[in-house]
Amino acid sequence: MRLTVVAIALGLVALASGAYYPASQPVTGVKYADKDFLFKQKFFFEVLRNIHLPLQFEEYFPYTKSYISDESKYVNFQEVVEFFNYYKAGFLGKGELFSIYNQEYMKQTYLLFTFFYNSVDFDTFYKNVVWARENVNEGMFVHAITMAVFHHPQLKGFVLPAVYEIYPYYFFNTDLIHSVTFRKLYDQKFGFVSNGKYNVVYSNYTALYPVEYYGEDKLSYFTEDIGLNAYYYYFMMDYPYFVGTDKFNLYKDRRGELYMYMYQQLIARYYLERQVNFMGPIEEFDYDCEMSYYNGIPFFVRNDYYSVSKDFYYQVNLLK
Repeated sequence: MRLTVVAIALGLVALASGAYYPASQPVTGVKYADKDFLFKQKFFFEVLRNIHLPLQFEEYFPYTKSYISDESKYVNFQEVVEFFNYYKAGFLGKGELFSIYNQEYMKQTYLLFTFFYNSVDFDTFYKNVVWARENVNEGMFVHAITMAVFHHPQLKGFVLPAVYEIYPYYFFNTDLIHSVTFRKLYDQKFGFVSNGKYNVVYSNYTALYPVEYYGEDKLSYFTEDIGLNAYYYYFMMDYPYFVGTDKFNLYKDRRGELYMYMYQQLIARYYLERQVNFMGPIEEFDYDCEMSYYNGIPFFVRNDYYSVSKDFYYQVNLLK
């Protein structure tokens, strides 16, 4: 039986607790964060806080009603016009389930990303992000702003909250989420407090239910590893398969090679873990996790003996 301890703490405790030691020699080649940088960093933390709740900071309220439509505020206004037209025709609504693998949602996410990316300065970006935070689907917003921070040359150095803090539903099973919610509601000593103590919830991933799903539960320590799943998410943000060309500095950036290498390494490690657990090759293909979306709807499953249609096969040339 393996127990996983999930520690929930204030996001900035680790940073705030770091000690400062004066350098004995002058430090060169280091750029310290100024007031402007810290203001922008604070903005990213606040705009991604409680993503499914309205913004709680009054300074953002004036910018939630409309986006910037001035042509002079964008690098490529034609791409922004395409976003305007597409949005007016109907975007995925707030509160709806989002998946980047849906072709229509992927198109909308790309347009939202270019809307952010084409901002001529941070003030325009700032106001458009605030508007999108209140008017665009939450999952799509997180995806687009993460891509923008990863790829916009003027946003290098900024840090976003960890994806498993923004969307814990994609990393922790429903039983754990329920336990945290229950304790938050009924345990007065449980919660985010100023003394920086950790709140601990125990989650037994491997023996939660008596059903063992053909023994696949033995690999839960690997398949449900938070760090590994977060790594995969950030890799896809760094090299999104629907964004390319030299505009985003990704043109022939060995993307196909990196893509194949990453998956080869991931699959090799997966089969290695199967071997050490005496599981052998995969006998059937299915997917049945114990997670739920933020609204309580369970994750979709793939039934036993699921087969992939040849209509979904893609040519290797598309990886270039």
